[in-house]
Order: sequence, then structure tokens, then C-alpha cells
Amino acid sequence: MLPKDIVVFLEEARPYDRRLAIAADIAACWNACLIAVFVATPLRAMPHAHAVAGPAMRALLKQHRVRVRDAETQVRERFEAMVRARGISAEWRLSESELAEELMLHARYAGLALVPPFESSPEPS
Repeated sequence: MLPKDIVVFLEEARPYDRRLAIAADIAACWNACLIAVFVATPLRAMPHAHAVAGPAMRALLKQHRVRVRDAETQVRERFEAMVRARGISAEWRLSESELAEELMLHARYAGLALVPPFESSPEPS
């Protein structure tokens, strides 16, 4: 029995075209629904940033949201173009968490999940 749902995880800061193309080709071949999960890069801040408030912090958060939204739009346009080209059903999701437990909830009921290779993350800026 072939999977009915395939989930692929996409990130703005890492190459995703090859992974997305493979997932789309498999979905087309198996007549499966392709689910893309865009993993938004979290704002990396100082260890005690939760205690910081004020106009500078609000401006920083706004700038981060705009950057994430723009990155998501770019990746989503590429995803939708591949879906249209292959004539497959699809779903788009946004994850604002990098926690493995939360990300795996997206893949739990899918027949196949395509994830990027593990890379150690750089030090927080």
C-alpha cells in the first residue's frame, strides 16, 4: 500500500529545492498529498531577552516577523509552482518551533516524511 500523505520539511536558511522536488515527484508518482512544513527560523536573542521590553525590542520582533514572512512567501511560491506543475494535491503549514517533538507531530500520520540532513546549528547571534 502506497502512502497517501507525504510531508516535507522546508527551511529558509538551508537548501530545499532538491528535497522538495523529490517529495513532489514521489507524491505525483504515488498520487499522494504533499504536505510542506515551513520551519521558521526563531529569533535568537540573549539568554535573558525574555526580560527585555521597550521600543527597540518591539522593532526587533517586528523586523524578525517581516523577515520570516518574506522567507515563507518565497518558499511557498516555489512549493506551489511545483505542485501546479505536477498536478498534485497539497497542503502548506507553518511551524514557528524547531522543537523535534512539535515538528514530528506534522509527520506522525503521514506515510513518508522527508527531513533535511542533520547539521549542528551555529552559535546563537
